[in-house]
Amino acid sequence: ISINTTGSGFIDNLQITDPTPADMTYKPGTIFLDNNNLTDADDFDNADFGVSTPDTATINLGSIAAGTQHEIQLSYTIN
Repeated sequence: ISINTTGSGFIDNLQITDPTPADMTYKPGTIFLDNNNLTDADDFDNADFGVSTPDTATINLGSIAAGTQHEIQLSYTIN
């Protein structure tokens, strides 16, 4: 998932959610934000899997400035 913001100012409380696609299973421990591995638990790193919303990856980016780029990576297994 690529995030590219344009314009001016800030986006406040940006949250990205990615529900697990049909016929797929999320591979635990594979949430990455800008090449940094985040945990699946509801903890200090602002990401979780299945805690905020069942069977969904949730990544809270908070406030980001215009002109900012972020990359989220997740891995799934085809059932």
